Amino acid sequence: MKYLFFSLFVLIILLSINTQNSFAKNYKYKSAKVEFTLPEPWETDNDNDMFIAYIPKENDSLIFSLINATDLETAYKEAKSLLKNKFQNIQITEPQEADFNNMAGYNFDAETQIQGLTLIINADLIITPSSKILFFYGYGESELMKKYHITIDKIVKSIRPIK
Repeated sequence: MKYLFFSLFVLIILLSINTQNSFAKNYKYKSAKVEFTLPEPWETDNDNDMFIAYIPKENDSLIFSLINATDLETAYKEAKSLLKNKFQNIQITEPQEADFNNMAGYNFDAETQIQGLTLIINADLIITPSSKILFFYGYGESELMKKYHITIDKIVKSIRPIK
């Protein structure tokens, strides 16, 4: 009887590990020479040189695009300009240096109000193996961003050079 319970426990553990992995998909952003993992229920769209990931029926999106700059400081100025054009009355923090799987980068946040709702923006700039700078940002209502914070953090941590 002891062995039966132990066997069932091991089987449940193995099934849960396989189930979690089967719901994640790897995506390649060839222009940047990076790849990343998106869990279910995230879906994607490609728009020219932009890659968009989103959750259907939710107002939360992740945008991957390339900035034509040779250094992070110039890319940060360009990213700020792009965000200011997209969102009005936006407050953008100063960047913090970050490492993304041995790729140098910056991380910064922003906040704005749209129709009485607080919109939170988390952004990263990453020097990619293509020598281009990946501008990656996610935005959504503050409650929604709190809900998906751990998932988005896992997606960011999954960004890695294409092997």
